[in-house]
Amino acid sequence: MAEEVDALAENSGGVVSLPSYTVTAWHFPEDVLGVPADVQRIERAQIEASTATSVPDLLQNEANIFFRSSSGRVSDGEVSMRGFGENSGLRNLVLVNGQPMNPSDMGGIDWEQVPLDSIESVEVLHGGQNVLYGDRALAGVIKIETRQAAGTHLELKGDVGSYGYHRESMNACMMTDKWGVRAGGSWMSEDGYRDHAETWSRNANAGAEYYFESGDRIDFFISGGKIHNQFPGPLIYDDYRSDPRSSSNLGEDEATEESGRATVQLQGDRSWGNYEFSIGYDYSDTDWGFSGIYGENEQTGWTMRPRVQLGEHGHRLIMGTDVVYDTLDFHQYLDESHDYERSKADVEEGRVSPYIFAEQALTDQLTLSGGARYEWTRFEVNNDTYVANQIEPFIETNRGTFPNPNYKNPADLDPDQSYSETVNEHGGAVEISLNYRFSEKLSASFALNDIGTIHWEESNNKLYWQSP
Repeated sequence: MAEEVDALAENSGGVVSLPSYTVTAWHFPEDVLGVPADVQRIERAQIEASTATSVPDLLQNEANIFFRSSSGRVSDGEVSMRGFGENSGLRNLVLVNGQPMNPSDMGGIDWEQVPLDSIESVEVLHGGQNVLYGDRALAGVIKIETRQAAGTHLELKGDVGSYGYHRESMNACMMTDKWGVRAGGSWMSEDGYRDHAETWSRNANAGAEYYFESGDRIDFFISGGKIHNQFPGPLIYDDYRSDPRSSSNLGEDEATEESGRATVQLQGDRSWGNYEFSIGYDYSDTDWGFSGIYGENEQTGWTMRPRVQLGEHGHRLIMGTDVVYDTLDFHQYLDESHDYERSKADVEEGRVSPYIFAEQALTDQLTLSGGARYEWTRFEVNNDTYVANQIEPFIETNRGTFPNPNYKNPADLDPDQSYSETVNEHGGAVEISLNYRFSEKLSASFALNDIGTIHWEESNNKLYWQSP
């Protein structure tokens, strides 16, 4: 792509007319002007030409997406799209090869899990995409696809920067007639702009693709790593004026996370249309400490996403089902060594989400599209919180340390804060859009979409929809 643009610029006196490109906003390849949505796609050549060192850097520079971070590091920032403000990260879906990066405990995304060296493309869908993508796609979707093998080569890179930043990485790939194999790894460390904002990460990944005689393709990807972050805390105004790099914490607020993910994707073309089938698994184990409270979060996630496209542009039907199963085990402690447990909880979430989406050309230039999604979700939650004055065997006072007369092992459960519950929820999303294509270089669109909860009133056998 870069060579083509350079040649165009040279032959046209510096005026370049970029070729149209395809996106996968509707899961299957489509001309960007044919999609009634604001879509931006960043290819590998653009990633290599950028000065970005992380996915947030790339998205800020190339896709005009804003990130917020109290540490001064963009790499652990919260993405903010469509003006949702605080906690906007909970309303943006981030996918890596179709597998969500969003933690099931609603925590932030650690972008160092996906080094730029391992990425083939990033596609950003602005605005609500709940019909085709489901939960958390209210503000937008960020779709990351990992690199494929291209020839046979070995690549070594190193970067250094301010505030103690350095990164080293290695990537290698090999191609045969039917197989492509790639592996890579990265090491990063940074002191951070603010005090007590140190971070480091280690990551390794590998991928392979196989091409069948029929033209179908299957892709494999696996990655794992470990990340450590210190959190300097929110800025205090008076301290900021005297020292903008100051920390409101003392270096004890930090988290260390071990994580991994694996995906398998199968896709192909047929006379009747296209199909895709993907399965994915991810896990993370995070030890953390904030303001004298310590804890551990263990998360796992499974997904299965089959989908088909019947017909072709202007006359097509897209159908699919997303199946998701997440687990979360949470433990909270009163001490850094995890000897005195304050509470524990486990959550299981299962979700089944069928959807249907259709497109119909009304004229050569005007296209109507729309669809609907139904979501059924089941939560099983167990929370045990222990009576606070029974947990520790000793009491510290200004006169010394004494045995705790209320100490019990195990401590009693606090009935006001302990519970077990199963919740079933039904929801959905609907969308309708019009797209008018003026030319090969210009189109305009109008879209309406809504999400809500489906309720059933047994008293009068009435089914109704409630928007938030």
